[in-house]
Amino acid sequence: MGVRYLKEELCNGCWLFVEDCPTEVFVMDTATNKAKVAYAQDCWECILCEKECPTKAIEIDPAAARKLFFPF
Repeated sequence: MGVRYLKEELCNGCWLFVEDCPTEVFVMDTATNKAKVAYAQDCWECILCEKECPTKAIEIDPAAARKLFFPF
């Protein structure tokens, strides 16, 4: 799994990485207006979510992301 953590307390409900995730790993909880990891097993470790999040509420496992860019 590539998603190391998603800190709900830092989430501002912007939807940016939720909408941009190519594999739809995240969903928004409409009751709290916070992002949640829904399908962690689908994560490609592309780090798009980490780069898109303005509050740095999400982090991808660096070892998993390295394998994506440097598979050797």
